[in-house]
Amino acid sequence: MIDLSIIIPSYNEYDNLKNLIIKIEKIFLSKLNIELILVNNGSTDNTKKFLEKYLEISKFNIVCLNLKKNEGYGNGILQGIRVSKGEVIAWTHADMQCDINDVLLAYEKYCKYNNSNILVKGKRMGRSFLDYFLTLGMGFICTIIFQTKISDINAQPKLFSRKIVSLLSNAPKDFSLDLHLLLTAKKNEFIIEEIPVYFKKRLAGISKGGGGNLLNKFKLIKRTLVYIINTRKKWKL
Repeated sequence: MIDLSIIIPSYNEYDNLKNLIIKIEKIFLSKLNIELILVNNGSTDNTKKFLEKYLEISKFNIVCLNLKKNEGYGNGILQGIRVSKGEVIAWTHADMQCDINDVLLAYEKYCKYNNSNILVKGKRMGRSFLDYFLTLGMGFICTIIFQTKISDINAQPKLFSRKIVSLLSNAPKDFSLDLHLLLTAKKNEFIIEEIPVYFKKRLAGISKGGGGNLLNKFKLIKRTLVYIINTRKKWKL
């Protein structure tokens, strides 16, 4: 029986994967029964070759899932969930900006409740005023429209019991998946708890979500607003 499945989608993160693997192997030295699912989300760099080579020598419980086409950040995670076996599922990013150890902190908090109707997520600390303001504004919009408090939507990790998987119907394949998960949890009366996390500076590669420059941030905001507008009637909470 697998206690925890950690899903990490990766799109053109070859330069970050080596350092990520080092951190991951330290986690596997713990007593937890962990399954790691590394999803190559249609990368065009050397990600696929690296993961295949690593899988051959790895002594740990690791699944490398190679998707031929990048259909979105959310799709990579959903495909990882599809093959996962853990009683608890978590996801985070491969860009080294999110600390993989935060998943263990989230799992520790989850276990303290002894309640499968708990979802644990990150709450980003020490951010710039602009990032904080944009996140606060998006959370405010969601709270007004859906009539329930939603904060720091895209903070990682996300960790929850397998029972929520069957509730993730018609989940989006893009970055709106994070919001979709939180709304699903709220609608089904899950308790949402947060842990403080620190978003680190990207050392290599290019940001694909809302990180990096202002253009990326506003693209993510636009995509999220489109999702909110298109689904607001569904999520009357």
